[in-house]
Amino acid sequence: FPSHDNYDRMVNGKWGALEGLIYNLKLNQRTTMPEKKKIHRWIAGLDFGFTHPTAFIILGVIEDRYFVYDEIYQRHVTSGDIINLVKQKMQEYDIDAIYCDSSRPEIIEDLQRANIPAIDAVKDVWEGIMHIKFLINTNKLLVNQECVYTLREFDSYIWDAKNTVKEVPIKINDDCMDAIRYAVYTDGKGMISDVIVTGKQIGR
Repeated sequence: FPSHDNYDRMVNGKWGALEGLIYNLKLNQRTTMPEKKKIHRWIAGLDFGFTHPTAFIILGVIEDRYFVYDEIYQRHVTSGDIINLVKQKMQEYDIDAIYCDSSRPEIIEDLQRANIPAIDAVKDVWEGIMHIKFLINTNKLLVNQECVYTLREFDSYIWDAKNTVKEVPIKINDDCMDAIRYAVYTDGKGMISDVIVTGKQIGR
């Protein structure tokens, strides 16, 4: 059964903040996107699913700011379906890297064989969440107001109150959240490495 808060949302139409909500995405961070020509580069996150949805999230990057620009959110998709969906989006966006759920190496291999820039994501959940919280708090992560599945997950992504050992999110309706974390956190670590190793500026 849904929690009292979720029941109020789904049945009574009330939309207050859920207890234990992980991200506080403000109203001004749910916005229209910059023109494509203003985006410096494109990245994406890909969370694989079948009975639960596959989430493919496309982000535009301007210096050190991330814009959640577009989304695909579909159930019952195969490797071939994913390849077709990703290639369609790659015709719209010049995507440099797609950071993928590393637990499915066979799908990543299929994507790579199809000349798709699929890369294993860094899957440190805690550090990734903290990184995204920092970006939100510093107004460096904004979400297209038309990405309804992503926004829905931002508003329902909560800590597991039953886990008294460590803070972990509840693994329900988190596909877009995982895909965004794969992209933003892995990309962020790469950017930091570039600065240390090559002296490149953040944002490349």
